[in-house]
Amino acid sequence: MGDSSFKLLSPYIMPSPFDFVKSISETKENIFDGNEKDYNNFVINKALSFNVDCVFVANELNKYSAVPKNAQYLLWLNSIEKKRRYGKWVKRDSLPEDIELIKEAYGYSDAKAMTVLPLLSDKQLLELKELLSKGGKK
Repeated sequence: MGDSSFKLLSPYIMPSPFDFVKSISETKENIFDGNEKDYNNFVINKALSFNVDCVFVANELNKYSAVPKNAQYLLWLNSIEKKRRYGKWVKRDSLPEDIELIKEAYGYSDAKAMTVLPLLSDKQLLELKELLSKGGKK
């Protein structure tokens, strides 16, 4: 495989999706052999799609997700140029304090807490806040 800067810590450690992304974009070293179950199409396509020069390939691979994982990996490996890419992951905005309050009080999920929020009055939310107050300075 040549002299490469990309090395897995051990041949027995499974590569992470980000090892695949690094091999596709930076090292161009094929690490797919025997790692088909470790290759996650969705995560790898998403990680690379944050870069302008990879958007179209990611879109095509998303459209044709039935293509075998090995073929997808080889397409990525051979269709984009070798360079370091810094794609920012989009993070979810933090939830409003009232949603967090409802989740803590009732053990609800985010979605269920958002559904319940309009049903509670301001007085009820204030009572919940006082009930769950842990004391101390804020």
